[in-house]
Order: sequence, then C-alpha cells, then structure tokens
Amino acid sequence: MKLISKYILVCFFILSISFLVSCQKKVDEPIVNIEDTLTEKGNLKSIQLQEIKKNTIYEQVFFGNENGNDFFQGQIDRSDIAIEDKLLDKNLKSGVIPENYYVFLTGVTNKKKPTYLLGRIEQIDGKVIQWKQEVKSVQRKDANGVYQYDVYQYEVEFPKFEGERANVSFRYIWLNKENKCYGVADQLFILKKI
Repeated sequence: MKLISKYILVCFFILSISFLVSCQKKVDEPIVNIEDTLTEKGNLKSIQLQEIKKNTIYEQVFFGNENGNDFFQGQIDRSDIAIEDKLLDKNLKSGVIPENYYVFLTGVTNKKKPTYLLGRIEQIDGKVIQWKQEVKSVQRKDANGVYQYDVYQYEVEFPKFEGERANVSFRYIWLNKENKCYGVADQLFILKKI
C-alpha cells in the first residue's frame, strides 16, 4: 500500500511540473534580418536568421507577467553568455554578413517587442564586443521611396567585428513601466563575412 501511494505521489508531482511548464508564457522569437546595403535599391540582398531555419538558437530564459509579482532577479545590464560553450553540441548553420550591412529585427509587434537588446560578439581572436541598446521602431522607405507602415522593424546597432567569423548573442530584456524585468530570452548565432 505504501508503494502504491508513493507511486501516485510521484506521478502527481511529475504531472504538476509538466502542467506548470506548459502554462509558462511563450514569447515569439524576433527574426534577425541582415541586408546588403551596397546592392541596388530595388534588389536588396537579405538573409534572415531564426530558429526555424536552423541558423539560430532561441532560449526563453524567463518570462513572467508584466503586471505580476514574479520578476527576473539576474543582472540585465550586459550579456554574460558564454556563446561558444552554448554552441558546442549544436549543429547550427552559419549566417553571413556582407561588408556593408544593415541589421534589423522583425517578427514582433510594438506591444510584444523587448525593451532592450544586450548584444555580445565573440571574435575568433578572443576579443569580446558588447553593447546595450533600446529596441526602437524604425520606419523605412521601400524601393519607391514610400515609407513602410505595415512592417514592424527595429534597427540593431550592430558593430563591425574583426576576423572572418564570430559568435553572436542577442539577449532580449522586457521591462514593465516600473523598470522591473519580466522577460529574458537569448538568441545565439554564428556569422561569417562574405
């Protein structure tokens, strides 16, 4: 009888944890777009990086309720991800970046966009470039000079890096009106220069 009650208790515990995990809010992955700015206006070369294309890893670290009581307690001022360690066992396709580029995010609306992006680039020579930026909407002109209002685009202040390739992470931070962090997600990818 004790064995059966322990078994039932263990099953209940496993079901409870499964239920809690399934109830956690899921946040959409921003799509990283890289455009070649030297190409003709009407024929912009562009690539997209996202998990569904197997060229990024997207991990939701924490996501609570904007108006709730549970907030992220970790640091949110710089990205402390060891990118190379996270990419070790992953079969990830490399993205490419041209010499002259424009990087922006799409795939999320203004209401669901992160507040900040913490960028981190690990160069082959071991040097690390880090930056923090606010995620702001950008209205861009299309090939005909008309502003695009139906597409949400968020410019990334992506710095130049040395070497032929680099490991990159974007840590997205969501803050509420009281500047309390209710969401953190990491996006990791590899870029090779072309």
